[in-house]
Amino acid sequence: MGGDRLTLLAQPRFVGILTAAAAVAVVVVPMVVYLPSYLTGVVGMAPGAAGATTFLITAPALVLPLAGAVVLRWFPDRAVIVAAVLAVCVGAAGATVIGPDSTTLGLALPLLTMGVGIGLSMGLLDRLGVGSVGPTRAATGSGLVTTARMVSETIGIAVVGSVLAGTTGGRLTDPGFTGGLRAVLWTMAGVTVVAAVVVAALVRHREPSHPAPKPPVSAGI
Repeated sequence: MGGDRLTLLAQPRFVGILTAAAAVAVVVVPMVVYLPSYLTGVVGMAPGAAGATTFLITAPALVLPLAGAVVLRWFPDRAVIVAAVLAVCVGAAGATVIGPDSTTLGLALPLLTMGVGIGLSMGLLDRLGVGSVGPTRAATGSGLVTTARMVSETIGIAVVGSVLAGTTGGRLTDPGFTGGLRAVLWTMAGVTVVAAVVVAALVRHREPSHPAPKPPVSAGI
């Protein structure tokens, strides 16, 4: 099984799909974790309003995965994957306007843009990941895509938490929270730009087809 995984990691297209899954998760999940604390602790929103604002990130994920198959009829999968990563990038960069006077309306566009990225990638990356490795290794391929997301989001939460703890003295309040969150968002935008370039370069590779094994030819009697 371990050798099978290593073989898959030698396929550029599959590695590109893993990179896209990791890039989306490393931005979106930490934002969902830490944004409500900022909105309630610094902006002064009520918990319900903070939750509704944060929901803007995940709302597109309720609709866009269903449209993935339709989108692929019009655009190549490489373009859709790169667009998903860039949407997260643009959303993160746009969210750097966040501050103590932020409102739900003022943050709606960047948060929804970020949500478009995760909405386009959900389901699509799993499908393409499985499709790129062949039926005999579909379970391994699906597991690796899920693992890429989980590892990335875990690292993202830990790193962002460490940065914010350092800038706020562990209190997650201003002074320090705004500057730390903006620095994190700019860093996320930079990471996803690099990821988009890597994904565009890798996903263009087409892996060889995986034909079904031919049945043995029986000898004539």
